[in-house]
Amino acid sequence: MQKEKNKTLIILLIIIIVNNGCGLYMKKVIGYHNIQKKDYPQILAIQDSTTNYRHLRVNNDYFKKIIELEIPDTVKKYFLQPIQILYIKEGKPYAFVANCFIKGSLKGLKWTEDSFFNSFPPGSHIPRHYLSELTNLMHLERHKLTNNTFVLLWSNIATNEAYRALDALSYYITKNKITDALVIIVNTDNTFKEILNEK
Repeated sequence: MQKEKNKTLIILLIIIIVNNGCGLYMKKVIGYHNIQKKDYPQILAIQDSTTNYRHLRVNNDYFKKIIELEIPDTVKKYFLQPIQILYIKEGKPYAFVANCFIKGSLKGLKWTEDSFFNSFPPGSHIPRHYLSELTNLMHLERHKLTNNTFVLLWSNIATNEAYRALDALSYYITKNKITDALVIIVNTDNTFKEILNEK
C-alpha cells in the first residue's frame, strides 16, 4: 500500500514539474539537468559587507509533505519548482516568486524584470495566506530572522539559474538599501533525489 502511494507521489511530482509552464523550451532556457548521485557543495553566496547569508538543506521528505498539503494544486506546483524566493517581512511570509513566473530568453531567465523585484516590499505571485505552509515546513521559526528575510530555495537541477536568481536578489537588496537583510539559501537536492530515486 505504501509502495503504491509513493509511486503515485513520484508520478504526480514529475507531472507537476513538466506540465506547468516550464515546458521543453523553458527547460532549455533555465538549464535543467539530472541530479547526479553525489554530494554537492553549497552554492557560493554573493557575499558583501551588509548582507548576512545562511545555508540550509531541507529534509528528504520535504516535497512529499508539500504534495500532501491541503492547498490547491496550482499552488503546489509553484512550491515544487527548483528555484523559489520567499520574502518574510517582520517575521511574516509576505511575497513569493518561482522560476516559472519569470520571463525567459536564450540567455536565461530575466529575474530583475519581474514584478517581485520592481518594488519594495516585493510583490507576490501567489496569495500570502498560502506562504506560511512553506515557512512551517522549513521550520524557519528555529532561526533568528531579521525584519527583511529572503529565502532562496535552489537545486542543482538548475544551478545556473540559481546563480542568476541570487545575483538578482543581491542587486535588489543593494538597490533598495536593505541594511538588515538576511538571505537564507536552502538546497533541495536531497528531496529531489529522494523522490526520483524511489522504486
